[in-house]
Amino acid sequence: MEKFVVAGIQRTGTTLIRTTLDKHSQCRCFGETFLFKKGRGGKLEGSYRRFINQNKYRRLLAHYLSRKKLVDEYLSSFFDKYQEYEAVGFKVMGTQVKQFPSIISYCQEKNIKVIFVIRENYLRTYLSRLSLQQNRIPHSNKKIAVKKVKVPVRSLIAKLKKIQKESLWPERAFSGNPIIKVTYEDFVSNKTKELERIFNFLSVEPQAEIESDLVKVNPNNLQDYVVNYEEVKNRLNGTEFECFFY
Repeated sequence: MEKFVVAGIQRTGTTLIRTTLDKHSQCRCFGETFLFKKGRGGKLEGSYRRFINQNKYRRLLAHYLSRKKLVDEYLSSFFDKYQEYEAVGFKVMGTQVKQFPSIISYCQEKNIKVIFVIRENYLRTYLSRLSLQQNRIPHSNKKIAVKKVKVPVRSLIAKLKKIQKESLWPERAFSGNPIIKVTYEDFVSNKTKELERIFNFLSVEPQAEIESDLVKVNPNNLQDYVVNYEEVKNRLNGTEFECFFY
């Protein structure tokens, strides 16, 4: 069995790729198993929080006193549960490895494969985050109407530079692991080719007709998406990010 993680940052297509991989009959790809704050993740199959809840007093104590040992125990248990599949993995965000740095050391020790997901258009990532803050709809499996977003122009360049820096964390953190880079843009425009590349990386025979249940929430056309369209366009003109507007 091949063990892997899907690593990236929020609003870059990690869930689209994760849910598509999970449609393969010989591949299981779970969501953010390390959601923990305020009990989040407690009901998710295979999650760290659910693992703790199964032996709450001992494991909750270990979570605070010997977290690395508990994370190692959890991950070994997690992968052992799904031996019938050819590839098993989960999604992990940069914010979670800050809370659980032993995820990195475990993956390094076990030489776990890494699918590094990045959205090259940082503006789209930022707009998606603004839309989530406003509409409170992270994902949907049906067509919905969302409100346009207004972009704070004064801080826009700083926000894009921050996203650019954040996006590269998997490449740095997993530099010694087998890693494949998948861009959201390539995955959407040529899904069949990208899936074949990913499944070959995971040593799994590709399957045809694999589709995520997710439907794109935000519009492709920026004029249908951004309230202050011209203002944003003018702000990006002449900068390294102007190409993201077209």
